[in-house]
Order: sequence, then structure tokens, then C-alpha cells
Amino acid sequence: MPTPVLFSGLPPFPSDVRTASIPRLSLARLLAGDPGEHALLFEACRTFGFLHLDLRDAPEGKALLQDAEKALLLNRALHDLPLHEKMRYPYEPPEQLFGYKHVGRNKVESGQPDRYEAFTFAQDDLLGLISPFPNPSLVTSHRPLLRSFTLKCRAVAAHLFASLSASLSLPSSTLSSLHDPALQSGTTIRLLRYPPHPPSDRRTALLGHTDIGSITLLFAVLGGLQVSLPPSLSTPWASTAEGPGDDAWHYIRPEQGHVLVNMGDAMTEWSGGLLRSDLHRVTWAPGPQAQEMRFSIAFLMRPEYTARMESLVDGGGEKKEEGDGEETVWTALKWERRKSRAIIEGRDVAKSKGGMVEEREFQAKI
Repeated sequence: MPTPVLFSGLPPFPSDVRTASIPRLSLARLLAGDPGEHALLFEACRTFGFLHLDLRDAPEGKALLQDAEKALLLNRALHDLPLHEKMRYPYEPPEQLFGYKHVGRNKVESGQPDRYEAFTFAQDDLLGLISPFPNPSLVTSHRPLLRSFTLKCRAVAAHLFASLSASLSLPSSTLSSLHDPALQSGTTIRLLRYPPHPPSDRRTALLGHTDIGSITLLFAVLGGLQVSLPPSLSTPWASTAEGPGDDAWHYIRPEQGHVLVNMGDAMTEWSGGLLRSDLHRVTWAPGPQAQEMRFSIAFLMRPEYTARMESLVDGGGEKKEEGDGEETVWTALKWERRKSRAIIEGRDVAKSKGGMVEEREFQAKI
């Protein structure tokens, strides 16, 4: 999460709520080739599907933190624009996934309206692969920042891809090669704002889901994000006013100087189920933090549209039969749109995917 500047003046994350023990890793140690750190990364991605990555101990990490801090300040200013101004740039999924989404546009598990708003920007737009989308002038004036933030996030993700490729017995360039910045993809930056919940009506703000893409880098200051953990990783906790009694759901505590990383469905697919894409949601912030407006930034990395969605190791892969019954492989574009439609139409049953598998030998297919 960002530097101490944005944490100052806010209530601390409370110690009396059920909190996930998310593994912490060091970017500097990964860059130094520390074998133990690379093993810890692979284990974290197999078990939790989430990890805190300390950016403070590496120059490129510090540079990303600085951009993230500026982007969070932009997030505040952007969402402070009048609603009628923001509504000029509507988000219209599944074909149009960019622009402004207003509070209540989508539903949560109970069928009630959601409680968040968001601006989403396309990497393809920021890197000049397509014509720019219409945006408020505030966004136009901050395009250099958003482009810089995109490139720095990609650089950090590339280090993670290289490590995970090696752990999967693949050439180190394998996963990065599926995310060529010169080719169009669904990669986005999402600036989110969650208003405080009334004390008498606290509930899910963003429904439980897994991320469709490859890797998500999340920057936030306040709590509210929860992850659903398997029983072996859950912390027993009685039902309290601060959270549900369901032992699966745990808050994730934001950590200064760290970015929260989570695996998406694509990583589960390519790894043949070895890597875990974990179910998560956003509820109210715990303790005194519940009274604050919550801001976050998600860098949602997805593969180039032409990437093949199949296992790169023996033992899995999503193939579908079309036409004459012959087996075919989805491209990333078709795979993402299919999954997005299923979510919007209520046909997708959200659940964690992959990971926690028995150790076995596997052979790279490429």
C-alpha cells in the first residue's frame, strides 16, 4: 500500500477483527534472486493466491509507490466531480469496460445495489494502441501519470511472472510473453471509491468474485477488503459487530509500503490449477475506519487478446467443443467476454479456483 503520507490522520486498522495472515515478500530479495523468496512467492500463490509485496527496498518499487500516492490523490479529486459530469462517461459492460460506474449500478449477493463507484481506464488507450476514450479534463491532464503508473506496475508484474514461470518449470519469459504491451489487451487501471456504510446497514459493497485476468496489484489505505480462505488457513472467530461469523471471510490489513498482489483466473488456467485465484469481496471498513471514505486503485493485468487460454503444464486447461465437436482453445478476448457475460447474467457461481494441490511432477508444454 502507499507511503505513510496517506495513512497519516486516518484511524488505525483494528486488532480485534478476523484478519488473514497474508504472506509478505520483498521485491528487493526477488530481484536479488533469493531462492527462499522465490519459493515463498510460489507457495503464497498456491495457498492464498494473495501476498503483500514490500516495494520500499527496491528503487523501482519506491518509484511505483510514489506514482501510487499521486494516483490516489487523483482518485479523490476525480470522484469529487459532480455526478452529472461523471455520468457523461458511462461504463457499459460487457463490451465497453471503461469509463464511470456509478454507485448501485451492479448487485451484490443479496440482490441489493452495490456500494462503490469507479473510473476504469484502458492500458491500450494510455499506451497509444487505440484512439483515446473520452474522459474528464482532470483525467486528460493526468495521462502522463496514469501512463507512468501503468508501466511501473507492468515492470513489477514482469518480475513476478518470471519467478512463477521458473517455479512452473517454464522458460522465465513465458508468462510475460503473454502480456505484450504492443498488443491490445483488457488490462486496466480502476480508481474506486466506497462511501461509508450507515451503522445500521452494513453489508457487502462489492460482491464476492475472483479476478478474470492474470495478476492484480491493489493499492489502498483503509480496510474493507476480505478474502475467503480454505478451512486450513482460516482463523476461528466468533460473530461480532465487525464481521460475519462465517469463518471463511477474513479482512486483509493494508500495509504501508506494500502492494497487495493477487492471482487471477488466467494464472490458474495456465498453471493447470497449481496457482490459486481466491474469492474476495469488499465490505465495510472495520472499527473507526468505517466512518471514512475508502479509496483504492486496482491495476488489473490481463493477457493480450490473442493469448491462448490453456494449461502450459500437464494436467489441465480449459478447452471447449464447438461446431463439429472438435476441441478448441479459447483466446483471451473470447474467454474474458464469456466470463464477464456469465457474471452479469448471474450464471457465474463465484468460487476460489486452483491451488492447494498435491505436489506432483509436471512437464512444460512449451
